[in-house]
Amino acid sequence: MQRPQHSVAAAEGAPLNSLGLPKPVSETRVVVAMSGGVDSSSVVALMSEASDDPVRTCSIGFDVEAVDETGYAQRVAEQYATDH
Repeated sequence: MQRPQHSVAAAEGAPLNSLGLPKPVSETRVVVAMSGGVDSSSVVALMSEASDDPVRTCSIGFDVEAVDETGYAQRVAEQYATDH
């Protein structure tokens, strides 16, 4: 089985924004569910670079501080000036 051209393995060692992926085009605005972790933060960073408009983000908080990551998500939202 062949890997897709834009797979993680094909991009190993390359910055994510250097993959030559097409700029996303949508008539409907996309919202990123953010945890503040590496995955969702990377998606927000790449979308921010590719978009002329602020990226729309949301996060879900918990009453238990040990599992609540909204503080991390808020930092990423502020860094990339998202509509959070």
